[in-house]
Amino acid sequence: GRSLNGSTLPCAPAADGMAVLAYDLDLAAAATWNLTLTFPTTPGANAPNPQRAATALAQTRAAWQAEIGTPDITLPDGFVMNGYKASIGYLLIALDPDGPHPGPLEHDALWVRDAAFIGETLLSLGYNDIVADYIPSLFAYQREDGYVPAIIEPGHGPRPDVEWDAQGQLIFLIADYYRHTGDYARLVEWYPHVRAAAAFLVTLRQETAVNPATTRGILPPSKSAEDLGPEERHHYWDDFWAVAGLEEGAFLADAVGDTDAAAWMQAEAADLRTALRASIEAVMGPDPAYIPNGPEDVDSSAMARGTANSLYPVTVFAPTDPLIVRSFDEYYARWIAPYGGGYQHIYGQLWPYGGLGLARDYVRLGRHDILHQILGWTLTNQTLPGVFAWAEQVNPATGGFSGGDMPHAWAASSYVTLIREMLLLRDGDALELFAGVPGSWLEAGEVVGVTDAPTPFGPVTAVTHSTLTVSDEAWQGDLTISVSGAQPPDGFRWRLPQLPTTIDGPPGTHLDGAWLRLPPSGGVVTLTYR
Repeated sequence: GRSLNGSTLPCAPAADGMAVLAYDLDLAAAATWNLTLTFPTTPGANAPNPQRAATALAQTRAAWQAEIGTPDITLPDGFVMNGYKASIGYLLIALDPDGPHPGPLEHDALWVRDAAFIGETLLSLGYNDIVADYIPSLFAYQREDGYVPAIIEPGHGPRPDVEWDAQGQLIFLIADYYRHTGDYARLVEWYPHVRAAAAFLVTLRQETAVNPATTRGILPPSKSAEDLGPEERHHYWDDFWAVAGLEEGAFLADAVGDTDAAAWMQAEAADLRTALRASIEAVMGPDPAYIPNGPEDVDSSAMARGTANSLYPVTVFAPTDPLIVRSFDEYYARWIAPYGGGYQHIYGQLWPYGGLGLARDYVRLGRHDILHQILGWTLTNQTLPGVFAWAEQVNPATGGFSGGDMPHAWAASSYVTLIREMLLLRDGDALELFAGVPGSWLEAGEVVGVTDAPTPFGPVTAVTHSTLTVSDEAWQGDLTISVSGAQPPDGFRWRLPQLPTTIDGPPGTHLDGAWLRLPPSGGVVTLTYR
């Protein structure tokens, strides 16, 4: 390279004449040339030794490999695996002293909503201590009436935003932590906050008890998740989270012996579920075509985002419910299919984390086609190509950053959880295996699986080995599945893409329609296709 005129650079964020070096290159078509620039990050620092930089880079890489650990999943698709490992790193980078901040700039605060989803992911990876450390930050500003502020600014306290979803999210995360750890001492310590948050949800519902049919018995208006609409409107997102919080609260109340509270929480959850469906039918008619965002907004893209949490983390409506099936077909046709797998949301922008969240629903619905279209779009539309990071919002014309932060920690969380659920998905007291695994991953010589993966029942290992030739018409060969570790009470199951000719497995292994069912003890099962 050669220096330019040597003049003093202007002291400004941007200005003409800020170039300092020029390189004259003669590159053939499709050729590349790599240039490494090493420079100090503090004024007056000595010129770094390139070898020191290489050593520091190697040390940093080793430290991160140790922090992330050996991936507990095995996939034949290196592209998907790279996204998985990078996303775990971004989650750890996002951790601040008070908990995970979704981004370093616009979202540099503690969102209970994001913290709940990120905590779910961290628990599935075994980072239990991290989640235990930040849960108290989520209820640090809980009011005496049980209200949980949704957003907490470091050093300033809660924002004044009126959002009703944080109650359910706090309770869910505490329940998920307890399921994964059995940490009874912490549960007893935190339980008063659970009970108070659940009681506040009951208080909120009293405000709408005599409303017209469209809003009777659901939660009152709120800002909800900020992208769903104005605070003057009702949002079904809040109601889905309230049902989740009340049901998980009942589970925790039972665990600590508060049977009276468990009973009223469970009854309140059931009543809200009934009121929610009644509201949808009052708004959309007796046989609704789909679930809208809320009574006042029946036609925006928020219908998809606002219903994503109907199937997880708590099943409010069953995946087999015709209303759910119709709804997610509608969301796909209107907000995903026209964009090749990206999810178009407000401002006409594409929202990667919203799409990944919806992909978790399509796993539960058994829609591999839509799931992999969303996953494929996400991987090929990294906001900064090659680093497996996504902004909150992406410009559909350029594919570049258009809003929020990058990397967006909720996107990283959704990516990791999606991949985990494609391999191992909790459904009540059962574990579903390989719910999102495409047939191409099961070709001869390929290995798919999880090793000592944390679950609410304990660590589980489930691995496939294959001699299969896979096609859309028929499979040929053998597929062996080895399952060991924790024993979920209702066993393991896999919705088989193709039915085998014969099954060889431990007692209790059998076909139930398209489902392969294994006993709680797991075992080794060989499926033969001829």
